[in-house]
Amino acid sequence: GIDKHPPEHIAIYPNPAFDIVSVDSDVPVEQFQICDIQGTTVLSEKAVHQSQFAIPVRDLKAGMYLLTLKTSGETRIVKLAVTD
Repeated sequence: GIDKHPPEHIAIYPNPAFDIVSVDSDVPVEQFQICDIQGTTVLSEKAVHQSQFAIPVRDLKAGMYLLTLKTSGETRIVKLAVTD
């Protein structure tokens, strides 16, 4: 049969965040992107290739964002709240 891989575990904390967001994944994250609710990309990194890393969000305006994380196996989209 076809092997069904279990969903990858990706922890994103703290959320809401004001300074940095930590990402802790079972598998390396290839790239990430943060978009505001209008869909404008405010932060992105195309070559992360790490399972654990921090994203600086202190320069983002307070509000709701969508954090997209891409691994080799899946794309995960998480709502991220940034506070002052």
